[in-house]
Amino acid sequence: MTNETRRRLVLGGAGMILSGTSATRAVAAARRSARLVRLALLDNRYPDEVQLLIGDIAHAIMESAIDPLQVEIEFVPRDVRVDPERFGALVARRRFDVFLVLGEESVRQVRRVAPHAPIVFNLTNDPRSSGIVESIRQPGGNVTGFAMYLPTHRKRWEILREAFPGTTRICVVLDRKWPHRREVTEAAAADAQRYGVPVEPVDIDVTKDIPAQLRARLRGRGIAVDLPFTEVTYSPGSLVDCLNDIGCPAIYDGTYYVHWDGLMSYEADLLPEVALYAEYVNLILHGTPAGTIPVRFPSSFTLALNARTAARIGVTFPKSLLKRANLVVGTDDP
Repeated sequence: MTNETRRRLVLGGAGMILSGTSATRAVAAARRSARLVRLALLDNRYPDEVQLLIGDIAHAIMESAIDPLQVEIEFVPRDVRVDPERFGALVARRRFDVFLVLGEESVRQVRRVAPHAPIVFNLTNDPRSSGIVESIRQPGGNVTGFAMYLPTHRKRWEILREAFPGTTRICVVLDRKWPHRREVTEAAAADAQRYGVPVEPVDIDVTKDIPAQLRARLRGRGIAVDLPFTEVTYSPGSLVDCLNDIGCPAIYDGTYYVHWDGLMSYEADLLPEVALYAEYVNLILHGTPAGTIPVRFPSSFTLALNARTAARIGVTFPKSLLKRANLVVGTDDP
């Protein structure tokens, strides 16, 4: 591995079992005939995670390729990509075929130094809202990709209203600095007007005692709580314990909260990141313009309920919800 953190892998003939001199010659021939593909990876994960991702992506691309490929993936550190001069020099020297990019800001960094290079992004929000793409079916320009986050707050509010008809107020617990705060606040105002049940954003300062703030803010009868995934929810154990002690019905944005004894959750199922990177790259390598490949969003969702917690806080799930649930925890407990 060089200081630039690059990895090169070669795929020869699939299913070939070779030995001795014949093997050496066959591998050499495969290397000569394989197309060299250079990819740049812009990601913010820990170094060990990035290295695993590089290996997984390279393997997936070569496994799904029609023709033999020699794949070289180079990780571009953040200190390089935030410096247009250094990043531009690297791009000019390496001549990357495709950029694999995590996050909106990284998309913009690539566009500054390589405005026409194909980009496959992995975003945590809707790329239309920030102007990254023109539309989902036809992203336009040189970009396409997938979004790991799909807003599900309105569906969670719908589930709360169905499960607890006596709800008079839905409190949405938010981190003040959460990037989707404005979007959820606007949706809350619209939903309150449409359904007649106030949906109230509750801002939490994550630098202070979160359980204490929740106990102070979540007072009154008929309150149901929505907890989207923000920094507020980073400590699921203490958060769940606090809300169960308060006794407010709460819905979380993540199934694992239900396994922590949270009452219920509804979340979009994550997309297969490595497989999608490979699919997009292979399409681009075979001549499909990036801007014509539709953007992918999660299309399946998981509703999870915890019957044990429901009994503890004194609520009952309606049969309609139990029938639709993908997972019900606590039904086999003695």
